[in-house]
Amino acid sequence: MQQASRATDRPLTDTALDDFQRALFARRIADTLLTRASAESIVLGLYGKWGEGKSTVLNFIRHTLAGHADKVVVLNFNPWRFADETQLLLNFFGELARAIDRQLTTPGEKAAKALASYVTPLLPSVSLNLATLGSVSADFSKALENLLGKAQPDADKLRTRLEQLLQAAGQRVVVIIDDIDRLEKTHIQAIFRLVKLTADFQHTAYLLAFDDELVARAIGELFAADADGLPGQRSLLAGRHFLEKIIQVPLRLPRARTADLLNFCYRRVEEALGEAHLSLSVEALNRLREALRAGILPRLGTPRLAVRYANALTFSLPLVRDEVNAVDFLLTEALNVFYPELYQFVATHEGYLTGSIRHEGGYSSLSSLEAKEETVVERALRYYELADERDGAQALLSELFPRVSQQLSGRRGLFSSLGRLTEAELAQGQHLASADYFGRYFAYTVLREDVTDQEFAAFLREPAATQFTTALGLQQRLGKAVFLQKIAYRIPEVDAAQTGQLWQLLGRLSHLASTSGETYQAARLLLELLAQFPASDRYGRLLTTLQAELSFSLAQCLVEVLLPEREAALARYARDSAYGLDLLFTAPEWERLLPDLAAALLGRALREAGDKPLYLTHPEHVNQLFYAYWLLVPTLPPLQEYLTPFLEAIPLDVHTLLELSSPLVYSGNKEPFRGVISADIVETLQGAAGPLFYLTARRVFGAEVVPSYPGKRSEEPTADTRLRQFIYLSELRNTQQTDPGSAEENTANPA
Repeated sequence: MQQASRATDRPLTDTALDDFQRALFARRIADTLLTRASAESIVLGLYGKWGEGKSTVLNFIRHTLAGHADKVVVLNFNPWRFADETQLLLNFFGELARAIDRQLTTPGEKAAKALASYVTPLLPSVSLNLATLGSVSADFSKALENLLGKAQPDADKLRTRLEQLLQAAGQRVVVIIDDIDRLEKTHIQAIFRLVKLTADFQHTAYLLAFDDELVARAIGELFAADADGLPGQRSLLAGRHFLEKIIQVPLRLPRARTADLLNFCYRRVEEALGEAHLSLSVEALNRLREALRAGILPRLGTPRLAVRYANALTFSLPLVRDEVNAVDFLLTEALNVFYPELYQFVATHEGYLTGSIRHEGGYSSLSSLEAKEETVVERALRYYELADERDGAQALLSELFPRVSQQLSGRRGLFSSLGRLTEAELAQGQHLASADYFGRYFAYTVLREDVTDQEFAAFLREPAATQFTTALGLQQRLGKAVFLQKIAYRIPEVDAAQTGQLWQLLGRLSHLASTSGETYQAARLLLELLAQFPASDRYGRLLTTLQAELSFSLAQCLVEVLLPEREAALARYARDSAYGLDLLFTAPEWERLLPDLAAALLGRALREAGDKPLYLTHPEHVNQLFYAYWLLVPTLPPLQEYLTPFLEAIPLDVHTLLELSSPLVYSGNKEPFRGVISADIVETLQGAAGPLFYLTARRVFGAEVVPSYPGKRSEEPTADTRLRQFIYLSELRNTQQTDPGSAEENTANPA
């Protein structure tokens, strides 16, 4: 059948489209009606739930009966069009007469009815005029009453006349009445009174289609007094007894096989995908079919539900095409149609559901927070008391959300095909479990503060001449962190030319203001991009970029990110000399990387500083430059030799050096501040520059003795206090080195 016809949920008429093997059942009913020998009236009931396919079976019956027009006349009576029981009765008689091509009313009745329809609107004014005529108008009034009375023929007379017409016609009549269960209760009761008490004609058969439970309850309310006034089961039982007296042949609609329903649903989904011009890979189709089979079967009770599901997809898929994972979206819409309560739960509990269970080094275990999440999920599943429905809901949730799968897998054997994916991979696949994509599934659009994946893909393909300007706009819309994250998600897709452009782009963007978190994020992104270049190009490109193209903060952060990578790589090479095909550099490159990085950074910093000291031009990086990298570059003079001219010229700069050497302290809501001088700091400074710092400190402070450690670690020290701390700890260190026994006298010192 054409998709347009499927979408309207119209019943089928062509037996060749018999999805649920009911054509033979329908043909048997039609044959029974055609070959029945008795002339007595008979009433058949076709029972089935809403959406199970009763109307389609009725169409199949009509199709068979249409081939025997010489033997049978079919009347399709629609009880929905009539407001009350009188109209229902009279119109039924009229339609039955027309079905056998007979006139039920006489010419006089027709004329009276026509005149009545003309006069009736005038009755108020006519009555007023007659009142002014007095007794003269009495005869006219009586004539008018007689005329209007003839406009509504007596029902008993019509019934008798119709029965005579049916006998004279010599044809069997089949009256089909559908959707009785959709009528108001009073109309349902009127239909059965019509069939049983009024329309019991010979050579007539009635085929009534309805949900027997709904109709029995509606009829049973008439007998509430006989059932001790109790509703529920007694009322239902009373209604069933009544139906037994009316329906002579009760027929239950053949139940659709589970496999047929599922295949029917699959075909409707395929039609919806075709309408949206979407094609799925074999792997994606297999994932979809398996998830639907496990998830929706407990609730796929009727073909109508499958059609509703397909209709929802036909509408919504084009809205999010290419912006979400197609399979995840199909499964989310399945939640919407088959488990609406659970769909609402999912839409409002992003924090409990999204995220990966895979972390660096393996998979997470169920933490106390995740245990709380499990309780929340369990609470949501209590909507479904039936075991199979609960299992279906769990299956859909587990497939969509790895965290739910982890929570439930131990007891129920539910595993998500997404369980092996990292956070980045969930986002790259546009999955519902990614916090970056979750909102799109329920808004049916890309949110205002986001950009479409298509727009971002177009940005990656832009020429270098315009890409920087576009990047600035995207950063402003998304924020720098989200912008960098989106680039990271796209790295597996970019080609060599795009990789080179992005490398240059990040260098240009790095000179704009960034937070420390964004700088670290950009450094990780650069390493991922570096891995996309040919192996022979990586080492030289890295050193060249550090020396000029990146902001100094990003260059320094990139070095800090590389150092643990270097240690891990060298450890792997030590275990297996053949290891490293997936690493950035070869073993010799990793070996010389640290001194080369140090030389690159220090060389750049010294060039940028010119004749000024590094501690004034690069204060944020002075600790790494002086105390980590300087000793790794043999071409540089000793640090003491570099610093001596600056400190001799301006001894007070020792305050700056001591402050920069102190750690940042974060205390409550206060702004972070530089902390106190510790023994470790003294050890570092004297190890890097010998006695230079102490001699300069004494030059500034003078010969005054510092008998004890001044200040408290929890308080921000003044420059003078910090200088005193340094002098005290330096002298204590020197004393301990020359006289180790004296150390016992100072063990209580808080420093």
